[in-house]
Amino acid sequence: MNLPVNVLTLDRIEVRARLDGMPPEQAEQMVTRCDTLVRTQMRPAYVFRESAVHITDDECDFGFCRVHSRGLASALAGAERAVFFAVTLGIGVDRLLTRLAAASELERYVCDAIASAYAEAAANAAQERLPYATGVRFSPGYGDFPLSFQSTLLPYADAAKQAGITLTDEYLMIPTKSISAVMRIQDDHT
Repeated sequence: MNLPVNVLTLDRIEVRARLDGMPPEQAEQMVTRCDTLVRTQMRPAYVFRESAVHITDDECDFGFCRVHSRGLASALAGAERAVFFAVTLGIGVDRLLTRLAAASELERYVCDAIASAYAEAAANAAQERLPYATGVRFSPGYGDFPLSFQSTLLPYADAAKQAGITLTDEYLMIPTKSISAVMRIQDDHT
């Protein structure tokens, strides 16, 4: 499902934190210019799919797969259902960053920081469209939740077909400005 670009707000505090060490005046000018570059290339989209979940000790059984993760089990504790979702800014942002790497490393650096902040904003916007999802987003690669779970989560959510998100052999997402996660579903959701 597409996310309108106009629902994404750039968190300038997050961007400034990513640009720590750059003089504030220079950073503000670059952020304004690079924000326009990134926004014109973004095509935000998200996918999601629900599953039952049964938790035993540190293992989460989703019916179609099992994963051993103390952190994920804790995040989903007490839930009977979970939602798998992925969000991306689209391949245009990756192409922009590649072009800038050859033209201006500084612009690439600033655009990369801005795109990372927008990826978080897109994940937040997608999460808001899943009002029955509750708790924290728990992403593969965080804590003891294996990054290799990407190879299960993304196909289950049909992320390649629906949002154009694929994986490298190292389980990294393409487009790079993508986020995947599992969240609990509140008990009264049907």
